[in-house]
Amino acid sequence: MEWIPITSRQNPLIKKVSGLKEKKNRTAENSFPVEGATILKEALQAGKVPEAVFVSAGSAEKLEPLLRACLPEGFSALYKTEDFVFEKITSEKGSEGILSVFSYSETDLPLPFDKGGFYLALENVQDPGNIGAVLRSAAAFGCGGVFLCGGADPYGPKAVRASMGAVFRMPVRFFETSTALLAFLKENGIFSVAATLSSQAVSIKEIQFPDPVCVWIGNEGQGLSESAVAGADSLCIIPIENMESLNAAAAAAIFLWELKKKTGERNG
Repeated sequence: MEWIPITSRQNPLIKKVSGLKEKKNRTAENSFPVEGATILKEALQAGKVPEAVFVSAGSAEKLEPLLRACLPEGFSALYKTEDFVFEKITSEKGSEGILSVFSYSETDLPLPFDKGGFYLALENVQDPGNIGAVLRSAAAFGCGGVFLCGGADPYGPKAVRASMGAVFRMPVRFFETSTALLAFLKENGIFSVAATLSSQAVSIKEIQFPDPVCVWIGNEGQGLSESAVAGADSLCIIPIENMESLNAAAAAAIFLWELKKKTGERNG
């Protein structure tokens, strides 16, 4: 295994990777940093190969066996940095001393959409932890993909960490506005269901999910926008007690469970 040494915090590559802590730079570079050995293994198992891997000098000996075992043969972008250099690129306290950089591109979800497939749309969900948790649940329940209208960056450190590797398995597609996404769904024959507290909403216990279908989950504090609710084909509510609403990630998980269950019933 060949290590490329980096000894200066002013190294151009270190400056570039450090800049990926900010969303504008991740967007400009179409790259994002991933910290930790476990999530690197998850990415590799999902068939994703990093652009580069950085390891602190103090962690290199401990991590070398793992890297030898999991990195593709001939992987050449492996950097060993001085510990004080690694501190410039990490955003975690108590870091394991390993950071990988992955490229991403907006994923075009497969067309035509699978008969019986189900999808999620997140509108202005601001908590990156919620975004990551939704991606994790979506991958676990076999969701076909997640559409994002505004909100937190799924490739930010907190979202990536919360996704537990699902960011490498779940197709994501971005839309500038809810109107644009609604039009896209209609063009492709996907039924839209808005999760809302409206008195006109049908209980999740009673609603029939057509196929394919996309369930919309809104902002943590404000819920879905008026345009998203007005443009949806159906409105649905999760009956709860003692609380006004659910966390966005919790609501998404409940809908995903119901979608998975009803899809299984139709196909069984």
